[in-house]
Amino acid sequence: MKIEKEKLEFLNIFRILSDNKSNLGDKIQIVVKKDKITFNQITQTVRLTKSMPISSKEEYELLIPIFELTGYLALDSNFEITKQGLIYDQEKEIYEFENLQLDFPDEVVNIEKGEQPEEITIKNILKSGIAKNFAGTDDVGAIALTHNHFVATDRLLCAIVKTDNNIDETVYFPKLILDLFDSYKIDELGFKIYKDCFTFEIAGVSILVPNQDYAIPEVFDENYINEYDHKDSVSIDKIYLERHLKKMMIASTNNPNNRIFFSIKNGDLILKSKDFKSSFTTVKTDEPNERLEGQEGIVSCNYFLKMVQNLPGSKTFIYMNPDLEDSATVKLEDENHDVKLLHILFQDTVD
Repeated sequence: MKIEKEKLEFLNIFRILSDNKSNLGDKIQIVVKKDKITFNQITQTVRLTKSMPISSKEEYELLIPIFELTGYLALDSNFEITKQGLIYDQEKEIYEFENLQLDFPDEVVNIEKGEQPEEITIKNILKSGIAKNFAGTDDVGAIALTHNHFVATDRLLCAIVKTDNNIDETVYFPKLILDLFDSYKIDELGFKIYKDCFTFEIAGVSILVPNQDYAIPEVFDENYINEYDHKDSVSIDKIYLERHLKKMMIASTNNPNNRIFFSIKNGDLILKSKDFKSSFTTVKTDEPNERLEGQEGIVSCNYFLKMVQNLPGSKTFIYMNPDLEDSATVKLEDENHDVKLLHILFQDTVD
């Protein structure tokens, strides 16, 4: 059964969405019928399928590693897929597959017969890239589109990114899905929302994402907003602040959680490392904020630098709560105020 290499470029989607978290996550099922070939994949987070018309004398099924298949296909443009393996026309060589014997389920999620999906279009998908940089693993290994913002957390840090969407649903995107969108530069796409999953299509590949339980916080709940939506800030040139934080990273290398102590003194930001190496630096702010004078806390130097670097603007606004007793987070924004990055303060006494 000969297939032109160009017609199999969609297999890159299967490769991007593969994982090694289950026996089937990095495998692809190929079902050959006399008039059709179907490619299927099931990972921990998605179900993929793609069918193409063909003419085959035999009917058979293969279950093979996706990276093995795409690696071989990259070597030549003239080949046949057989139940023994790939046959290259030019050298008449055959690369045999180990046809794995694993149960491949027919369905991951049963969409109820007659269930009509809600069809939505999501815009600004590429803005999710900032949020994705702050997503964790397992039950925080996704990015939520909620209240028309992308939200992600690793439990210590949290990213909230504004979009131009106007939809009521909350949709959870596993990180690999957003990797796919980044790879294909997809900024706007239609989705079908079902009770137990959502679906979409790229390059003729149907992709189904089952609903999963995630522990991403309800950042737009009134009680949660009060914990981070501080109104008082100081602003600092981004590149200037990065330079100071990179120096502090050296001093804080062996500190627990790479922690550093910060405070606002005489209108400026003071950064200190006090655990193994004593070091401090004074970061000049654009102008003092008297309400924040004396404010202090503890953050991870590495993570704080990561937050600054992920802000797209040229200014960094550091928001804090002037009420020390209620201060649990520090919030960073840039001059556009479309991205909010949160760091939960470490609990310790600042001398």
